[in-house]
Amino acid sequence: MSFAKLDEGHRPDSPEVFLDTSIHCCFHKGETLRPRLKWVLGLFSWKGTSTYSKVEYGNVILSTAQYYLRMLRQFKSVALLQGHVQHVLLPQHHEKRTWVFDLVNTLARTEEERTRRATASLRRLLKLGTRVIEARCDGLADGTKCHWGTTGLQRRRDGEYVWKTPNCKSSNKACNIDGFFVEHRHIFKSIKTEIDALDADFLTDELKEFSRVIGEALADPSVLLDYDRGCRLLADAIIAVDSRGYRNFLTQNYKESRALTKVLAQRCYYLPNNPEHGVALCERRTPDVAEPPDA
Repeated sequence: MSFAKLDEGHRPDSPEVFLDTSIHCCFHKGETLRPRLKWVLGLFSWKGTSTYSKVEYGNVILSTAQYYLRMLRQFKSVALLQGHVQHVLLPQHHEKRTWVFDLVNTLARTEEERTRRATASLRRLLKLGTRVIEARCDGLADGTKCHWGTTGLQRRRDGEYVWKTPNCKSSNKACNIDGFFVEHRHIFKSIKTEIDALDADFLTDELKEFSRVIGEALADPSVLLDYDRGCRLLADAIIAVDSRGYRNFLTQNYKESRALTKVLAQRCYYLPNNPEHGVALCERRTPDVAEPPDA
């Protein structure tokens, strides 16, 4: 599959689009994305997503905002926080390094005022929590009936909001992920078949993990109830299957989504970080351009 850059005259085949977690996250990115995001969303009259995306959004945005807020209280300076994140944190803390300028970079006349504004902004972000996903969508698919999507954000006795990493276990079932898998077993099996047939150049580590976990779940769906070794490793595939009623799919993660949308017979719209690449559409038959770079 390759991608064709869209022009202003593009019209989608149908009026609905599904937003994956990467799109919910990119609402927090800067000016290079905002106009293109507004344009592509304007092509559609109905936007949907999965309630499972609330968990992924919390794990990425809310947990990172919580970390920044804690560090701001320690350093009492945006500049010191950003310096720590950029130069002290190890590479495996990818998300904390990625978001520090998007979530914390606040303009002000003094560093003290800048820090105060950044702290207030992060607190508002946490307070709003996953409700922002519901606010920007017309419909939410809820095949997994994910309990954590509504309970992961918790309020402490001191009034502060915190995001708790899921700790779901099969011994204390609180969702329908195993039933969801069984109901759509044929789709998950098709996803595994598609992944296993990919050339090595298109096979990412995440796709390999999808195939492995699906294989385990085909033998025993209850393995998905253990978050750390189950549904967490299959998150994007779960969200994709929850999108099965949509003909259009919008993402920033094209490497995985192109395989998933192929199985689901969806059109894959891709929003690159690099503004030079505009908005692209996955083309399976007669591509106009080569694949865009990751940037």
